[in-house]
Amino acid sequence: KALIMLLSYNSMHSLLQLTAILEVMTLRETITAGEEHHQAIIPVALSGFQFPTDDYYDIVLPRMLPDAWDMAERCIRAFFKLIALPFSCNASAQILSVQAAEVLVRIPSKPVDKEKLRRISKAWDIEDFAEEMRMTVVPSWRRSRRTTL
Repeated sequence: KALIMLLSYNSMHSLLQLTAILEVMTLRETITAGEEHHQAIIPVALSGFQFPTDDYYDIVLPRMLPDAWDMAERCIRAFFKLIALPFSCNASAQILSVQAAEVLVRIPSKPVDKEKLRRISKAWDIEDFAEEMRMTVVPSWRRSRRTTL
């Protein structure tokens, strides 16, 4: 299991994004030691993302979450102890592939439940999604039918 958290220009000013960070870090604290090695939280810093500064923790965060800023600060600081991977969306196809591979490497490997995968694939055409993703990541004039991420 893994959560890939995409961090963009205004992520630290988005109540929705902050809530997601708080939820996942609170959940992480409750995971038992035996399960922890199967869990991964992967922060990915997109172009334009700025990491929180001391001013953010002292001024911005208390205004955004006045009733829980101290708990939020603890969770956000813990979240950023996880190394965020850079991801430049405007990079070449080759660099995008390398960056995507770096994200995938962080996802813990676990035996695949083939029955669960079959049920998911029936409900959602994974091949169509993969093809759509390739088309959005690699410009059509650079893409061949054999392009993979």
